[in-house]
Amino acid sequence: DSLQSVIMEGTIRMQNFEIPLKRSISNNLGQRLDFTVGGLACYIIVTQTAGWNYMPFYGISKPTPMKPEEFEMYTYYNDLQGPLYKYREKGNIVNFEGTETAVEKILYKLLVKLRSGSHVLLYIDSCTYLTQKAIFTFQANGKEVKVEHLYANYQPNGQGYIFPGVMSVGPGRAFVADIRVNTPLDPALFSVNSTN
Repeated sequence: DSLQSVIMEGTIRMQNFEIPLKRSISNNLGQRLDFTVGGLACYIIVTQTAGWNYMPFYGISKPTPMKPEEFEMYTYYNDLQGPLYKYREKGNIVNFEGTETAVEKILYKLLVKLRSGSHVLLYIDSCTYLTQKAIFTFQANGKEVKVEHLYANYQPNGQGYIFPGVMSVGPGRAFVADIRVNTPLDPALFSVNSTN
């Protein structure tokens, strides 16, 4: 319960682009991603009840509500403690699904059914107990969709916490340069009305 906020700064690389990125998360309150594309300031805001995208480089001139499946994947990261910590209190169900060997590591496979009804399959290093991969499964337009996130290069941040330095989602890879924890975050940061 000691981790209440995280601010990560770095870059995300997609195809031939490198985009500066800042992600601010307040535990179980909300998160905000700020980035710039083609000189245009963009953001993603996700609270516990709604999410919005503002991406003017797509010609979108105002924040637009997220699709339910996109919102659900983002809200997973609003819980800084993770789905396993006090999982029963959170209404999550965890099942051990066996092991898998990858790159000379034995990974525990834990299937977490979230209170929302979606699932995430976590691959956890049997030596370090750090998550190496997460596969999210949810419904979108009546079909099952899977999204894979990879985590690597874990480093201590100097404040007693360990975070991945590289995260891969789809075609993009995020490289973290700086992480600050428990910095007070103004709740207005997660309000669309206070932005633009």
